[in-house]
Amino acid sequence: MRFGLIANIHRPGARESIDRFLNWVKENHHTVVLSDELKEIRGKQDSLPRNEIAPKVDIIVSMGGDGTLLASARAVGKAGTPLLGINLGSLGFLTQITLKDMNLALDRIANDDFHIEERMLLKASISGKELPYPYALNDIVVDKGAVSRLIEINFRVNGRHVVSYRADGMVIATPTGSTAYSLAVGGPIVHPDAGNNCFADFFILFNHTPDGYPSERCFGTNDSI
Repeated sequence: MRFGLIANIHRPGARESIDRFLNWVKENHHTVVLSDELKEIRGKQDSLPRNEIAPKVDIIVSMGGDGTLLASARAVGKAGTPLLGINLGSLGFLTQITLKDMNLALDRIANDDFHIEERMLLKASISGKELPYPYALNDIVVDKGAVSRLIEINFRVNGRHVVSYRADGMVIATPTGSTAYSLAVGGPIVHPDAGNNCFADFFILFNHTPDGYPSERCFGTNDSI
């Protein structure tokens, strides 16, 4: 089996955890491709830019916290390669497998004893500009940037006008991201594994107004543009 590895090397114990994973790979006769930023600590291993790993491997191991997993999801993009999140910190909502349970989880994956939980992604595009990582697992935020001022937003879905407003910004969240920025500005919590529930295939739109309260809320289907 061919594994990919993306890791936050600045986490305490990250290097020891990476060594432990690579030892498991070697002992069980698998192969691994590292993201380029790991070359400095494991120079003899095959490595690629993180956004080129997904099509070359069967599964990507993401070591760190939720931020590392979100970055890994952006790198996977439309390739659809499964991700396994290993939590190297004290709390993780997305990276729920601890280092203690890592070898057991890897053994189960190698024995084809696992379930893939599919999550919705958002894709961003900017006219005239290519984005290196256009996909988002949590949310896409449009805001005013460094300048302290309101912005005018005209929001359309599939070419049809939905709403226009002036606000600090706009949050477009997936069900996975409903507990992040969307929740912070008053959005609903949507379970990402809601089965046949229609919310499972919806994104959430919120704008944030100067008085701190969301004034516009709407949902859209996962095939909306």
